[in-house]
Amino acid sequence: PQAMSSRILEKNLERHPSVRLLRGVEVVGLSREPDQVRIALADLDSGRRQEVVASFLAGCDGYRSRIRDLAGFRKKGKTYRARFIMADCSDRTGLGSGAHLYFGKEGSVESCTFPAKPRRWIVQDNSRRPDPAAMGDRIRRIVAHRSGFDLSGSTMEFQSVFRPVRLQANQYFRGRVVLCGDAAHTMSPIGGQGMNTGWADAEHLCLALARSITDPGATEKELERYQIARRRAFRVA
Repeated sequence: PQAMSSRILEKNLERHPSVRLLRGVEVVGLSREPDQVRIALADLDSGRRQEVVASFLAGCDGYRSRIRDLAGFRKKGKTYRARFIMADCSDRTGLGSGAHLYFGKEGSVESCTFPAKPRRWIVQDNSRRPDPAAMGDRIRRIVAHRSGFDLSGSTMEFQSVFRPVRLQANQYFRGRVVLCGDAAHTMSPIGGQGMNTGWADAEHLCLALARSITDPGATEKELERYQIARRRAFRVA
């Protein structure tokens, strides 16, 4: 489940004293220099700004990537017409551990479970974007109408709306700014191929940056290898 994934990632960050997690902060500017990157950050509440200087900057900020735009990467792609609402719910359906799919004229409903026992529902809803406050009620109505299951007594842990997108940046690095995950290339999340490709991006980029730090003369070659390999992975996925 998404909420558990976030908790696991944040808990593991605590193992690394060199890592600092900042909340409520956004990137508002950056400048590339031959041997470093300067990043301007702004606090969302106070507006107070600070500057961070780094040897490399990895843009892992999704398909709407601010870092990609600020660094001047170009992109091409399209957004598909279908819209989906996703929620993780406590499970009272009796469906067991399998995945169940429902298809009709009004759209699809997908349902699957996780080891931690919540059930994920993904419903196709091509109407206008729902009010976040009413999202849970809308999922319950659609699931009941299309599958017959009543979710009125289920607790919803996580809800989101998405439309499948296909996007690719024209290049994956410019100087010492590197794109990773959906910021570099976005594909349909159905089946998890985008998530898995993103994890592999991160692993490959970690190795490339480690080699670049120990051998600065190899930086261009390492990032070029990263770009070639991850472009190929995007095409395969």
